[in-house]
Amino acid sequence: MASRLFSRLFLRRSLRILSNASNVSVLESQHGSTLETWKQFEQVAHVGNGSPKVMSCDADTDGQPFSQEAWNDQLLQFITTNRLPFQFIENPAFRRLITQSASAPALSPPTVPSADTIRHRLSTLVKERQQDTLKMLPEHAKVSVALDCWTSPFGQAFMAITGYFIDADWVYREVLLGFKPLYGTAYSSPKNQHAETQWSERQMTLAKANAQSNNREIPYTLQRIRDLTVFIWASPQRREPFLKLQLPALGLILVQDVKVQCNSTFLMLRRAKRIRSFIVTFCEDYNYLELALDDDQWRQIDYLLCLTKPFFDYTLSLSKTRDVTSHLVLQIYNLLFEHIERSKIQLQRKRVVWKKQMLISLEASHAKLRDHFKETDHMRGHIYALCTMISPDSRFQFFLSDDWSEAKGLRDQYRVAFRDVTDFEPLSFWREDEFRFPAITALARDVLAIPATGAGVESLFKTARDICHYPRGSLKPHTVEELMLYLCTSRFNLEVQEAKEFEQFLISDDIQVLMEEKYEQSGADDLEIEEISDTKEQGDSSEDLTDIDDSSNDDDATITAIAIAAPS
Repeated sequence: MASRLFSRLFLRRSLRILSNASNVSVLESQHGSTLETWKQFEQVAHVGNGSPKVMSCDADTDGQPFSQEAWNDQLLQFITTNRLPFQFIENPAFRRLITQSASAPALSPPTVPSADTIRHRLSTLVKERQQDTLKMLPEHAKVSVALDCWTSPFGQAFMAITGYFIDADWVYREVLLGFKPLYGTAYSSPKNQHAETQWSERQMTLAKANAQSNNREIPYTLQRIRDLTVFIWASPQRREPFLKLQLPALGLILVQDVKVQCNSTFLMLRRAKRIRSFIVTFCEDYNYLELALDDDQWRQIDYLLCLTKPFFDYTLSLSKTRDVTSHLVLQIYNLLFEHIERSKIQLQRKRVVWKKQMLISLEASHAKLRDHFKETDHMRGHIYALCTMISPDSRFQFFLSDDWSEAKGLRDQYRVAFRDVTDFEPLSFWREDEFRFPAITALARDVLAIPATGAGVESLFKTARDICHYPRGSLKPHTVEELMLYLCTSRFNLEVQEAKEFEQFLISDDIQVLMEEKYEQSGADDLEIEEISDTKEQGDSSEDLTDIDDSSNDDDATITAIAIAAPS
């Protein structure tokens, strides 16, 4: 309460200081040395026509002219009292606010509205922005709706209602239609939603026991990386020495995987591989050998990266929120099946125990992927097949097998009509050929608007987490809904450069994960990963053999990541 009160007083005082600074400048130019006289009075004459006016010099500023030092002190008190990061001063929105207030007329400074006034303005703007976005929806076009639920740290349950459509200019639009509070019994499982941050003696004991057991199973290697991550993050006395091993501009640290976050295990392993030399040096120099990984375990990480890289690429491709994605689903399923089949053939030639275990896991993942693929047959309207057919880069090429022989006549006619296609992006293609194929165009506008995944809704919950933090635990559900609608309407319209301004408010672990994901998307190829070779290993299959892969085979014989374009 005191923090809010001071924030309001700070804004009022800041505006008055800026106003006085403007007044001083104007009066000095008009009255010169007589300014000292006017300082003793509350009533002054208008600088233009001489009419009586009251100077905005009150008790809050003690009648003193603007002082940069006093202004800095007020900013410092505002930042520290409200527990804001110092970088908030450089926030473009904050600077625009100060600049706009300073540009007000000298004798008519802006006033700071009450909290109720701002809340009312929030409600008005939310409705206006939502209506403006929906006005972009062409006549007779449809909106695809996605639903998902989220529970705040205070036990408040909400349902996010997100709409997707393609506007008249063939731009893919996302709009938050509602963030409705849910009442009644709500069940949630917050466990495993966040990375661990505490390191205990029990964890150290388990780590030492695992190191002494010389276990070479994949789960133990993954747990070793997780233990090392928590161990370094949990103490600045360990984190700082680890960072000092690197160049100052690098500043990389391990990231921990979280079960509810897509690709988090791949990013954890990828980061560990990037900073392998620093991990080895850290464990040796500071005698943390029980947390060190041997060459065989680093080889396991190479295998895991080779196997999971395509899943990372395709997940990003299907998680785009600024472009259509449903036409990629069947193509990606096929590529993943090919990747798994090729990997299984290579692993079948191995005799090392952990590689044989990896083959068993790969067969289980193949069965799981097959189950998910079967679900596409039961989707209403066969959406994925339909989106694939109207994608210009396919033109029925996906349906050349004998299973589709009954549709051969229509298929050939359709392909001839698209013979001269040069632009294979669905939205740009249908924008250009909207009047050439009006019926198919209307169909394409509706079905391509359906997102392939719920990644858009999931990303909203990160915004909700930032709103419902502990200092704001008294927010009413209706206020949370309006804040979400306001922030997400702004977020959907942000350009890439503007969105980067908000990264400074992420927590450290989020920043590290975001850095690793961006690094991977950038295509930087400075990381050497030994791929799975075709070499057949000899020996007794019951023994845990040393890894004897020969990585000198041709590139055609190794697992490579077959990736389509990642989102921009």
